[in-house]
Amino acid sequence: PFMCSDYLIYPNDYMKEKMLKAYMIDKIYPGKILLEGYPRNSVFFDKKRKEELKSKFNISDKEIFVYMPTYRGVFYERKDQEQKDIVAEYLREIDESLTDNQILYAKLHPNNHKKINFKKFKHIKAFPKGYETYDILNMANCLITDYSSVFFDYANLKRPMLFYTYDIEKYENQLRGFYIDMKTELPGPLFYTSEEVLQAIKNIHEINEQYQDKYEQFYNRFCHLEDGHASKNVIEHVFFNKKG
Repeated sequence: PFMCSDYLIYPNDYMKEKMLKAYMIDKIYPGKILLEGYPRNSVFFDKKRKEELKSKFNISDKEIFVYMPTYRGVFYERKDQEQKDIVAEYLREIDESLTDNQILYAKLHPNNHKKINFKKFKHIKAFPKGYETYDILNMANCLITDYSSVFFDYANLKRPMLFYTYDIEKYENQLRGFYIDMKTELPGPLFYTSEEVLQAIKNIHEINEQYQDKYEQFYNRFCHLEDGHASKNVIEHVFFNKKG
């Protein structure tokens, strides 16, 4: 599909270079590259949509957290039960620590998600069905993730991010590795235990202040072309020859 396309869209030069090399088409791709931002990220600039959903879910007065971890393992070494047990215990601990004015939406890999009984939790809910992932993410005051690329997109919101990387050495050395230096380039702190994450949730505003400079650097590197009009910009370029 890449070689048959006339255009490829990327949000920054870094993503362009990494994606073209990852799919080994950087020397042979015949089409055009558009650095216009990702259309999917436009929702992060829609404040009205955010307030509409918060009102619909009756959470306008809540501090909202979202947990979106990546999937562990590879196709030939499945450890679904092990991952499910780790995630279930982690969610239980968070649920017990959250206050009544806080809520956490969890979006897990299907292999883990279907095994978690969310009805047992008081402050944790599964992602609402029938809505785009980024619609829900747009409501979040804070993202908790690990190695998922979702944090590149969430950075457009300039809101706090926490990285729960309890298995970072194994992930880097045995599983998939990283494109960036996780310990120096992220716009938020890394945590290796659930206790550290729970403490960070309680002090989220202080952590946000501590990482303002790091966040600004990250934003300027990866999000500077995003303006909420990516679809419009692409249409104008393709159909009306207006260069972005």
